[in-house]
Amino acid sequence: MKRLLILASFMLVFFTSCITIKIQPFGNISTSTKRTKIANNSVLHIRLSGDLQMYSPIDDGFTFLTGHSDNAHDLILKIRAAKDDKRITAIILQPRGINAGYTTLNELKAALIYFKSSGKKVYGYFDVASDPDMFLLSVADEVYMNPSASAGFVLSGVGGNIMFMKDLLDKLGAEVHIIRAGDYKSAGEPFTRTEMSEEMRENYSELYSDFYEQLLSDFAKGYSLSLDDIRYLFEEREKFIINLQDAISMGIINELMFFDNMLNKLNINENQLVSQARYAIPRLKPQRNNIAVVYMLGDIVSQSGSFNSSNNITSSEYVKIFDKIIANDNIKAVVIRVSSGGGSALESEIIHAKISQLSKRKPVIVSMGGAAASGGYYIVSNANYIFADPYTITGSIGVFLMLFNLQETAEKIGINFEPLRYGKFANAGNPFMPFNSEFADALQISTNDIYTEFKTRVAEGRNMSIDEVEAIAKGQIWSATKALQHNLIDEIGLLDNAINKAVEMTSLDNYSLMYFPEKRSFFSSFFTGFNTSISQMLPTMKLPDPINKNVDYYLNLFEDIILHPIQMRSEFFLDVD
Repeated sequence: MKRLLILASFMLVFFTSCITIKIQPFGNISTSTKRTKIANNSVLHIRLSGDLQMYSPIDDGFTFLTGHSDNAHDLILKIRAAKDDKRITAIILQPRGINAGYTTLNELKAALIYFKSSGKKVYGYFDVASDPDMFLLSVADEVYMNPSASAGFVLSGVGGNIMFMKDLLDKLGAEVHIIRAGDYKSAGEPFTRTEMSEEMRENYSELYSDFYEQLLSDFAKGYSLSLDDIRYLFEEREKFIINLQDAISMGIINELMFFDNMLNKLNINENQLVSQARYAIPRLKPQRNNIAVVYMLGDIVSQSGSFNSSNNITSSEYVKIFDKIIANDNIKAVVIRVSSGGGSALESEIIHAKISQLSKRKPVIVSMGGAAASGGYYIVSNANYIFADPYTITGSIGVFLMLFNLQETAEKIGINFEPLRYGKFANAGNPFMPFNSEFADALQISTNDIYTEFKTRVAEGRNMSIDEVEAIAKGQIWSATKALQHNLIDEIGLLDNAINKAVEMTSLDNYSLMYFPEKRSFFSSFFTGFNTSISQMLPTMKLPDPINKNVDYYLNLFEDIILHPIQMRSEFFLDVD
């Protein structure tokens, strides 16, 4: 009891000490920066490492617990504000082991390029770096590297891993039956095969190739090198870690020196450095005209009362958001930033219907992030205009369903079931009963119906015939370049391009941006049942990639498939996102 009282007292102090910081929307017109103790001639020092998500609805007042960097959205607002902040003269960018998709990094690069348009410089520094770090550093005017032989960077390319579990399931006596619509719908293959099918290998090989060529092109452009020189670095160099004079001779960095020496060279005193944590997010001077930017990130799942549904998309949350936007006459257009590999077919249809209602009232423009595939494409296919990032994965128009047979597994551990059944489909889907072929046939009909509905929604949204959709459907996944060719999107571009399109479609001169889901404190989220995971806020120990990506995917799939067996879900384990 004494320990319980101590714990309760700690929790009371802990939560009541959390001050709700209400972050106001920020637009590109009429903004002002919150007063902070920042001297003139300061340099914004951006240090990034670990997970960097695009947007978080949770205020970052708990970063002292997580140690995580700003989410990219907040950091972008700070970079854009620093452009016109006379106190800030330059940015020093210091990444180390960033774990973020290239679509997120593209948004950060765009913000840094916008900062440089003021004539201010961006300097890069690193001691060890990988592909994402070097990708982001390519925007810097000058790049410096630690001179130690143990420092350096690696350029590895594009890769991914898919974990096939059939042999494991066989040993456990577990059997999985996949019912699908679309020959290329491969999300269930890891349960039923030991390697990729011909269709899956063909589709993924093309996707990887497209992304790899895009990556080479972006590195070449960023570091002002020829495509042949960059290809050599990725494909033919002898040393795994590029360091010392090799890094200079290859044209990737400018000089080798320690961080303090770089500051001296640039005539920057260490006291001038202002961390991104100290630099406040700008606040809005409200406008009568607003554009709503809605972030839809994560799996599409049903509403759950548990706290393990962080970074997910649920109809219960987003229907409320869109209703609020519809009712607000001051919101003239909506930009949806979507990054989702899909999920529940039912949830996807509910959200799609609400966005259809919204698009009849106000222009809806989509900005696709790392993935807008399967259900992630379904929900926004009816938008007025769709942009995709050069590294977006999209398409995957198809449906699948999983049935589990765990009868042998139960017998192995000494559990037996005696069924009682009245009715053709009584006990249907019970994983501890023998596989019911009649039930599977019935589900195939339902799966085909949902696939037809999926194609119909795309045909209506994209002004295509069913036959035209079928040719690019079947579960096939596409890069942004191929998606543009197939009319799945309207243009390749970033979030700013989508916002500019919204301005163009509404003919607005002065406007503000409003962001949804609205920011909440951790304290508020905890007690309102907001879709926030405690594990997201506290330090966690992750399994190494690629195992962690696979485990996360399958745990989320198993959890949601119990409530919604029919899924519009894609499976991506590429290191481009």
